[in-house]
Amino acid sequence: MSKITERIYKFGPFLFDTRDHALLRDSESIPLTLKSFKTLLVLLENSGHVVERSELVEQVWPNTFVEEANLTQQVFTLRRLLGPDRNGGQYIKTVPKVGYRFTATVKKVSDEAHIRVLKNQTQARFVAKDTVADVDGMIDSIAVLPLTNVNNEPDTEYLCDGIAETIINNLSQLPQLRVMAVSTVFRCKGVDVDPQRIGRELNVRAVVTGKIIRLNQRLIFRFELVDITDGSQLFGKEYTRRRSDIFELHREISMAISRELQTKLTGENRGPTRLAFHNSRQSSLS
Repeated sequence: MSKITERIYKFGPFLFDTRDHALLRDSESIPLTLKSFKTLLVLLENSGHVVERSELVEQVWPNTFVEEANLTQQVFTLRRLLGPDRNGGQYIKTVPKVGYRFTATVKKVSDEAHIRVLKNQTQARFVAKDTVADVDGMIDSIAVLPLTNVNNEPDTEYLCDGIAETIINNLSQLPQLRVMAVSTVFRCKGVDVDPQRIGRELNVRAVVTGKIIRLNQRLIFRFELVDITDGSQLFGKEYTRRRSDIFELHREISMAISRELQTKLTGENRGPTRLAFHNSRQSSLS
C-alpha cells in the first residue's frame, strides 16, 4: 500500500478530508465555511474529550478578539449540517459553562479505497472566504435589499427605499468591500425575498434584508445579515420608534444600522470609518 499523506476522519456516515477541506455524507458533499471547517477539525481531533470554549476560540480565531457568540454560531451551524446521530442525539454535546465534546466514534481512515471514493465523489469544496469573524474581519461583497413594507402603507414606502439607499451609500465607503449599487438591488423590490437565491444571482457573499412594521403609533424596523454560503444569520437587529417626522426617522435608523453593520463587517477592534448621511432626496427637501 502506498503511503497516505491525507488525514481523513470517519464518523457515522461522514468522511472528513482535512487536506482538501471536504465533508462527505453518503456520497453527498457538504460545503463548509472556513471557520466551520476549523471548528469541526478541532472537535474531531479531540473526540471523546471536552474542548473548552477558550481553547476552541484560540484555535479557530488565533490572535483575534471575537465574541463567544461567534463560536456558538459555528457549533449551531455544524449541528444543523450534521443532523442527528444514529441514536437520535447530537454529534456535538454542550458541556455547560465549559465547552463542547464530539460524542461519535471517530476513526482515521488510511484505506486507499475510501480515499479514492472521496476524491471521485466530492465536488463541492469549502468556501475559502470567511464569515464576519475572519482574521481580517471582513466580508468581501454585500447586497442591501430594499426593505419590505409589511403593512403596505404609502407613507412608509419612502422609508423602505430611503433607508436601504443610505445604508448602501454608507457601506460603500468601507475599503475592500464590494457593495451592489442601488439600481441593481432595487430590481429585487416587490419580489419574494430569498436571501440565498438573490445573493447567488448577484454574486455576493452576504445579503442585508429588512422590513418595516407599523403597530398603532409605533414603527418596528427589523434587519438581518445573511451568509449566502449556508443561510445562517450573522447579525440581527430590531429598532422600535414612535411615528414622527419621516425624514428624521430615515436619518436615525439609517445611521444606526449602518454603524451596526460596519462593526460586524470590519471587526470591533478596528478604527471606525466615518459614515455620512447620504441621500439624493435631501437636497430637494431642504
